[in-house]
Amino acid sequence: MKDSARDVLPLVLRPKDAAEALGVSIDYARRLFHSPGFPSVTIGKRRVITQESFLIWLEGMRVYNGT
Repeated sequence: MKDSARDVLPLVLRPKDAAEALGVSIDYARRLFHSPGFPSVTIGKRRVITQESFLIWLEGMRVYNGT
């Protein structure tokens, strides 16, 4: 049985976690975390995104791209 994304992803993702989930480089994920429209937040000196926000954003990208 395949695990759902909610079971596999951490509750709070760092750029490294997002890069692994998206299959992109960590550098690309870092740029994504700083881009407008990506719902990351700064906590101290770190940019993070909640699992829920990440999945909502990802679903929105899927719909936006028409897949």
